[in-house]
Amino acid sequence: MNASLLALLVTLMAGFLPAQETRPAVPPELEQRFVALHQEFSAAVGRFQKAAEEARAKSAPAPERPHKQFAARYAELGRLGHPRAARWCLDFIADTPEAERRALYLDCEAQLVPQVLWAESTRGQGNPPPIDYGVSDLLRSLGGAGKLLGKEKAIALCNELFDKLALADSKALALHTQTTILLAGLPAEADMPPEVLALYSRLAGEFGETDSGKRAAGLLFRREHLQLGMLAPDFTTQDVAGETFQLSQSRGKVVVLDFWGLWCGHCLETLPHLKELDARMKGRAFALIGIDTDPDKDAYRAKAKELGVSWRNSWQGSTAGVLPRAWGITSFPTIFVLDGKGVIRYTGVRGAALDQAVDTLLAELEEKH
Repeated sequence: MNASLLALLVTLMAGFLPAQETRPAVPPELEQRFVALHQEFSAAVGRFQKAAEEARAKSAPAPERPHKQFAARYAELGRLGHPRAARWCLDFIADTPEAERRALYLDCEAQLVPQVLWAESTRGQGNPPPIDYGVSDLLRSLGGAGKLLGKEKAIALCNELFDKLALADSKALALHTQTTILLAGLPAEADMPPEVLALYSRLAGEFGETDSGKRAAGLLFRREHLQLGMLAPDFTTQDVAGETFQLSQSRGKVVVLDFWGLWCGHCLETLPHLKELDARMKGRAFALIGIDTDPDKDAYRAKAKELGVSWRNSWQGSTAGVLPRAWGITSFPTIFVLDGKGVIRYTGVRGAALDQAVDTLLAELEEKH
């Protein structure tokens, strides 16, 4: 390949890569002050943890965390431009005087943006991260800052960051963070605001290949196809033994579809009752189907056998598996109860309420036959 052609290819490839930011420099004196402060804080945390253990052993009141006595000192270094100090400021924001929190948050957020943009621009290029705080961490902080800053200001900061980011997954996460801000404080039963729906549609349309885009698509799917009275969409999956099955193969039966995992404490609490329900329904037009989200299939199979999980389960590998993502499942366990026609008749029922739902639908089904 001649030199001119190689130069052209390099130029073309550069158009597909995010421009690399310049790493913001930290003056040596400021770095020394931060190192000394952080060593002092780490030692204080060690003493606190030891004292807390001793207090628990004696059933005595817990000691006060050391964070408040260090918050102002981290704030000073953060405002002077030390990124790791600014990162700790955001973590300590509740330990600073209430009147100072908003201004301090904005100062530290502004200090962190150049650092996280540099880290983002060098991602995957073998460079060590400049700080233990990246774009996702800053966006997570912004997602919880609506009450402190006001939703309008927090969303504006997300938009500013969105415009500066180059990678699709990071830009998608900035949009998703706006939905978190908009939904904060709203009752669970409240209608989804139009602005949130618009953001979900944009995520699913423009960033559909990213994790945030897939999550948004699932939430829209759930809203449009998984409400009470709707026919449950069919799916094809494999059980833990590797056998392919479809949801529609259980038509003509009352179906309890349970998205769960052994990692989930609330899911484990439901297991004894599900075992009783499955045993009580033997020989009747009933199917209990689990959609498991544990990361290790072999570990899941061993533990499930030990716990007596005998009903069919599809193993998804994580909460971000194909079915949980596609169905917009964000909490575990999530239970759907389908009638003999495959229509969703109940959601979120457990214990006695689940028994009553299944018995009611079975009575309807058996009366027709």
